[in-house]
Amino acid sequence: MQSYNIPIDPALAREAQSVFQELGTSLPAAVAVFLRQTVSRHALPFAADKSEFTDEELAEAHRRGMEQIRAGHCVRVSMDDLERMADER
Repeated sequence: MQSYNIPIDPALAREAQSVFQELGTSLPAAVAVFLRQTVSRHALPFAADKSEFTDEELAEAHRRGMEQIRAGHCVRVSMDDLERMADER
């Protein structure tokens, strides 16, 4: 099973984890649900309108994300872990 490093803003991750905890799940389990729904629908599992961000803002977010990866500040979870956590719900 392959693992992925996904840069996530720490404040956003904390807020998301809080919401997921209220829903009785976790961030990794929610990511697994998102991925399963994406595969099942062959599309994003929510309406996705044109980006509200400029190309410059997206490039800056990418640059910051890459810095976080290089600094080791990212979430590293295997698909096996995500699936196991989803099954434990």
